[in-house]
Amino acid sequence: MIFKECDIINVAENKKAIQSSISAWSFKNDLKSDLEVQDFAFHTGFEENPWWMVDLEDEIEIDCIRLTNRTNKSFQENLKNIKVELSLDKNSWITLDHSMFEWQNGFDILDINIYQVTKARYIKISLNGWGHLYFKKCEVFVKNVKGYVIASRGDGLGMRLTAMITGIWLAKKLDFKFAFIWEEGDFLNMPYIKNKDIVDVSMASKEEVFSKEYLQEYATNGEALYGYPASLKDEFFENNLSWFKNPDNLYKNYGYYTADYFLHYIEKFGFYQELKECFESIDFSDKFKEIQNYSKIIKEQLSDHSNKICALHIRGAEWVYSDDEGGLHCPNAWINSRFFPYELALEIAKTELSNGNSVIIFSQDRSVDLRLIKHIKKELGEKSKIVRAVDLFSHKNYTNFEEAFFEINLMSKADKIYATGSSGFSLVAQAISANTNQSIYQLYSTKELCEIIIKNINLKTSDKQKAMSYYFIYYFLREDNFNKAFSYLKKAIETNDKSITFKVIFMDCLFRLKEFDQIEFILKNLVKSDLRELEGGLYGSGTYFGWIFDFYENIRKCYTNFQNKQNYPYISFIAAKISFHKQDTRHAEQYLQFCLQKEPNNEIFLEFYEQLKYKNNVLLTGKNQQESIKTSAVSRIKSHLSYKLGQAMIENSKSIKGYIRMPYVLSYIKDKHKQEQRAYERSIKENPSLKLPPLETYSDYKEALKIKEHLSYKLGEAWIRAYKNWYKGGFIKFIFIDAPKIKKDFKNKKINKDQP
Repeated sequence: MIFKECDIINVAENKKAIQSSISAWSFKNDLKSDLEVQDFAFHTGFEENPWWMVDLEDEIEIDCIRLTNRTNKSFQENLKNIKVELSLDKNSWITLDHSMFEWQNGFDILDINIYQVTKARYIKISLNGWGHLYFKKCEVFVKNVKGYVIASRGDGLGMRLTAMITGIWLAKKLDFKFAFIWEEGDFLNMPYIKNKDIVDVSMASKEEVFSKEYLQEYATNGEALYGYPASLKDEFFENNLSWFKNPDNLYKNYGYYTADYFLHYIEKFGFYQELKECFESIDFSDKFKEIQNYSKIIKEQLSDHSNKICALHIRGAEWVYSDDEGGLHCPNAWINSRFFPYELALEIAKTELSNGNSVIIFSQDRSVDLRLIKHIKKELGEKSKIVRAVDLFSHKNYTNFEEAFFEINLMSKADKIYATGSSGFSLVAQAISANTNQSIYQLYSTKELCEIIIKNINLKTSDKQKAMSYYFIYYFLREDNFNKAFSYLKKAIETNDKSITFKVIFMDCLFRLKEFDQIEFILKNLVKSDLRELEGGLYGSGTYFGWIFDFYENIRKCYTNFQNKQNYPYISFIAAKISFHKQDTRHAEQYLQFCLQKEPNNEIFLEFYEQLKYKNNVLLTGKNQQESIKTSAVSRIKSHLSYKLGQAMIENSKSIKGYIRMPYVLSYIKDKHKQEQRAYERSIKENPSLKLPPLETYSDYKEALKIKEHLSYKLGEAWIRAYKNWYKGGFIKFIFIDAPKIKKDFKNKKINKDQP
């Protein structure tokens, strides 16, 4: 549940309840506030579909139903197999889908989040099939606030703080309550970066960062909402925020959640001072208040020796050095919004220093920062007032997270902040200070940016930084002067020949130049040495960002639309791979045949052929299963994603080839299942008579329930949990802890069953 205990009331307290039967273990029916039980409060007899029901005595818009399971963990899983229904009159009932169920602490507590989607007077809880129904407590919660505005970013410090500031601001405007989610851990750990000079930041716990009183009032541990709300438009902020005040526009019935880019809209309408006040309302812990005070002392010391203080936020190291080019750190996703070239930093720093101002460098790439300072002092003199932010607190023994917090606060005290304009780090510094952010993309045209980089290209940085600067020039010149841009792309590859992205873009240029033999030669080498990286560069998750999707889709079309595939097996192979990724097995098979006609013994082609054949078999099996689902509960359970994933894991674990292709197979099954679910939902929307009946109405229902105890089903359930918690190391936990434990438990259960 998203709401805090202080913001809800239990409308079921002291209400009357009845149950289908009583037994020797029965204790109480009613929901007395003074009821104290050690294990369970309600216990029916052994019967088919036992139930318990409470009367709320009025029609109420419910936010959450909370069931507290019995204390004895040996019997807790019984509550997994329940049905929860709502009614106004005890005649017509609405069943709550299990997608609304949220378990806590294993099976200790079940929250069923409704968030006022419907009204109810009666709540009925029943067990599917034969058995006893028992649990410790039932609470029915209704919020006593208008709603929440939740700051819910789960990534960097800057993004989190901007979400908090905008959340506080919006909550005040709407008379909602502000709340925030703050997950700790290594969210910013960058294992794909192998450069020891790049600063990595692990997120501190909320208990370290905020005061105890602030956490009690505003921190929530409800469902994870990390992500972005619907796209905002200027008119949402016009007319006194009328759009937000319309209940029909709530993200969910509990309110809104905020992301960093709300700042762009809030600032546009001139609320700088209000944002500063919002930040000042955050009550940090004593440790972090001390860090804030120290940033003030440093600012005063610097102000005594210069006219103005200028901050250079040189952003981009986390993806300049990334090996995850096809994922979230794909360069093309950020090149025009997050990359701050050092050659440009040199130009700005020289201008500000010549005007008698001080310059502070805020950056993750500390070794290149030293080279920049050395270059400037050699040109302008040793007394040039330029310093790295890290040198101002080196004696403090701060953690990396504390360093980042110090830097944000110090940056906010600068008279000017030069940044890319899209980084949450500099945006929050701007909000704190109520100053304007000097975006490099607003100060200079792209032509001017390229000219400055070319002018200062001899600045010694690092191979990857320099290569990205060359690529920056290519990216912004490619439309106006292709030949000149292409020459800089070549320089980028010469400087960093490990970058798959650069090579993918280079081959795209070769398609434009009709240099197909050269493309074939490059692909042949890449397919043999870096196939996984090549796939990531062509259709990794980073290539599907909304604003660059078309760019990469046009590259993919160069392969799939290529007319002479028969004579270029490696171009054809990549076309087959792209088609396979798009679930187009028909064209994938066609293109792969061209490859095998040219190189029938190619092991890479043959391995892909086996993978494609397996996928086609899954498709055929899926069609046959759809028919049996209509008449069999066993077939329906086997059509669950958990079972299908588990079956695939067991099947593919029988050989080395199976292990290799397993990630692809599981990904395909997940995507295919999602498509099937959407198709089913569309079909019953158009024709409600196609809706499948409840599982318990099938003649083989009891047999079907046993399928959920199979090894395949248990493995699939664990994989889905791992997938949902991938950012917390879910897959690592699945591989090394969950899967071995499930197999061991299943083996022990089987041994015990076989014993006389």
